[in-house]
Amino acid sequence: MSRPLAAARLMTTVAWTSFGAALTCAFLPAPGGTLGTLLIGAVCLVGLRGPSWTARAAGALGAALLVCVGVALAIVRADPSAALAGPGAALASPALRDPATWLPSLAGAALVLGTAPLAGWTAAGLAAAASPDVREPPSPPAARAAGPRMVELAELDRAAAGGHELALALVGIDRGGDEAFAMALLDEALASGLDASDAVCAYGPAERLAVLSGVAAPVLRAGAIQLCAAGTGIAGRPVRAALATLPADGPALRDALDRLERDLALCRAEGAIVAHGGRCA
Repeated sequence: MSRPLAAARLMTTVAWTSFGAALTCAFLPAPGGTLGTLLIGAVCLVGLRGPSWTARAAGALGAALLVCVGVALAIVRADPSAALAGPGAALASPALRDPATWLPSLAGAALVLGTAPLAGWTAAGLAAAASPDVREPPSPPAARAAGPRMVELAELDRAAAGGHELALALVGIDRGGDEAFAMALLDEALASGLDASDAVCAYGPAERLAVLSGVAAPVLRAGAIQLCAAGTGIAGRPVRAALATLPADGPALRDALDRLERDLALCRAEGAIVAHGGRCA
């Protein structure tokens, strides 16, 4: 979670506690309103600092305490003689059956109970924003001024038909898990590992086709190994690549792509990093 969203949760909790404290003081005369304000603050603090179950337990205990104290104070105000006569007389007092005795205390208790899940929700957001393992998906390479440009397969087909030399690398992650997030991280690795003169083409659910200009075959293999190592570190799962050059590996782009797909599948099956011409490294 981003820090602005976590801050928004925190501000929502602050607003709730302030508003809830004001309502509690309006519902319950002192000292009941003061007790309700303190209980709301205590439950909020427990929820922000401890696990969610402690906040719920504190909310339930605080709500029960506020109801008991609020009802007792209401009986004292409405029927002082029964309150002074002892618990039995207070329980038999007509004031105990009056809704005005219960409703303010129940309303304050609801505010105390509502503070617990809100504080836990805020604590979860703050923890997610502070965690170094939670990362926002990076922007795609097309949005990065220094990264490779995005192209379509049709553009590559026209280039191959025109006799241009192309160095191709079909880069893919191992399947499984949150592939959308892993592909966003792979795009980040490609954006940082390729030059602005290179290009990237979307190719399959877990692959990207990189087109490199003016790269010899030995340099292509070494660069692909480095790119896969960097991509593995960024994406958090194995990144592999299959390599081909045009027209050396076939005059038609479709033939080269079929070979790349077979080589990448072989690479994944054997746990290799880079494959070229049916051979893995």
